[in-house]
Amino acid sequence: MNLFLVIIFGFLIIVLSLLMYIAYRNHVNEKYYKLQPKYKGLCIFDIDQTLTTGTENYKVVQKCLDSGYAVGISTAGGMYKPENLANFEWMPVNLYNFMKKLKFITFNNVRNLIAAGEYDPVGYNQAFKFKQSWGWLKGYSLIETAKALNITDYSKVYLFDNDPGYIKGCKEYNANFNVICSGPPCGDVLSLKTLKNIILY
Repeated sequence: MNLFLVIIFGFLIIVLSLLMYIAYRNHVNEKYYKLQPKYKGLCIFDIDQTLTTGTENYKVVQKCLDSGYAVGISTAGGMYKPENLANFEWMPVNLYNFMKKLKFITFNNVRNLIAAGEYDPVGYNQAFKFKQSWGWLKGYSLIETAKALNITDYSKVYLFDNDPGYIKGCKEYNANFNVICSGPPCGDVLSLKTLKNIILY
């Protein structure tokens, strides 16, 4: 009887040890994969005079997606919110669906103090105190979005914008950003031609 109990006890110890090992490995693997960025980078689009005037918005967004990039918005237009974006004819469905799938963490509105999908007055106010520039605030929104997706290579963060002042301010915030002129007055409207000299890898 004692021998039987010893065998059962030994078996239970082996099973428990095996379960603990499996749990540990799963934890390590989960932690490792959480550290790995799911996306190669970011393609973030301004709205007014960028998406609103773009001629191939869907194709441009799809090129970013097919290249393994997350897509989103950074705007200073106070009227734009996740709830009404789908109502505008310039909004490509692939951009909207991607943001919706990620619970709008790639949506930013610097006027409404939304960064990475969250109301962030403290972060924006700190950024604004450092430099009073709307472009600087867009730079802050890009950093917060990249952080939310664990993207640390800021040379793979692209902002498509039309405003020279915003472009300058964003580049001042982080010189590694790629800010692409994408509409009047700084250049041609957003189209596949805009991506001609951009390497998304």
